[in-house]
Amino acid sequence: VGEYLGEALKDAKPSSRTNAKTPTSLAAPNSADQPATTDMQDFVDRQLQLGHVDSLAFRCAGDVAYGNNEISAALRMYQQAVQLDPRDATSWNNAAWLQYSMDDLEMALQAATRAVELKADANYLETRGLILARLERWPEAIVDLERALNGDLPNGGSECHLALSKAYTSVGKFEMAAAHRSRTNH
Repeated sequence: VGEYLGEALKDAKPSSRTNAKTPTSLAAPNSADQPATTDMQDFVDRQLQLGHVDSLAFRCAGDVAYGNNEISAALRMYQQAVQLDPRDATSWNNAAWLQYSMDDLEMALQAATRAVELKADANYLETRGLILARLERWPEAIVDLERALNGDLPNGGSECHLALSKAYTSVGKFEMAAAHRSRTNH
């Protein structure tokens, strides 16, 4: 994990939405990243003692770990970021995406809700809406996903439209479901 933080501190180029991939394309957690955890935590602890690391560095480290498909390590970095700065909506959202991809839906919902509470950004609303849809909480999912479509979403909101199609079908609004299905890339 220290390598991720080192790369992140060196590059320091965070994105506003690091996990733009859809949850279905995220890899499952891999135990191969576990051995590096102790080294990373030791490195991070030393940097914190020296006052060299802030929440942005952890978010960047999470971005690097995610880019290397080290999902568990990325999640730990985003969780560390929100411990240091509980107002970091991006890290809350990124943690939610990863928890969602790992089927930890209740934790994902908590993290996504916190992100939305901090900033009602379209991407964060989409994240929470997709989680609510997976939980089959259709009315709540519809509200968040429709609100998300009012913003700037990756891929024209295709994932959002797909989830809305399923949600509207589930509540018996078939015309709305068809309208959203026609706007997906699937």
